[in-house]
Amino acid sequence: MKIENAYAKKPLEGSNEVAGYMSLTNLTDESISINGIFCIGSKDSYLHDQRINPENGMIYMNKLNNLIINPRDNVHFKPGGKHVMIMGVNVDIEIKKVISCFLSSKKGKEFPVSYVIR
Repeated sequence: MKIENAYAKKPLEGSNEVAGYMSLTNLTDESISINGIFCIGSKDSYLHDQRINPENGMIYMNKLNNLIINPRDNVHFKPGGKHVMIMGVNVDIEIKKVISCFLSSKKGKEFPVSYVIR
C-alpha cells in the first residue's frame, strides 16, 4: 500500500487532539482491510468519517472499525470526510514536527504513517 500526503493540522492552543489526513492507494490485486491505527506518544487514535445528516444539517462523526480498500483503488482522508483522530497527544505538536503512526490490517500487516504537523 502506498501512503501519500500524510499531514495533521496543528490543534488550537491547549488542545492535545489532532486530526490527520492522507491518501491511501492499494497497489495489490487483493482488497486490504484496515481495522485500526496506533500512534506513538498518544493516548488513543481512531479512523473517523464525518457526515452531514440530510434531515437536520448537523455534522456527525462515525468511528470506522473497518475500512476496505479495493484492489488498485484510492481512499482520500481529507477535511470534511474521512480522517484520523489522534487523542491525548503527549509529544511536541509544533509545525513541521512528526507524529508516527501505524495502520493495522486484518491480516496483521502494519503500514507506517508519518503525519507532518501543518
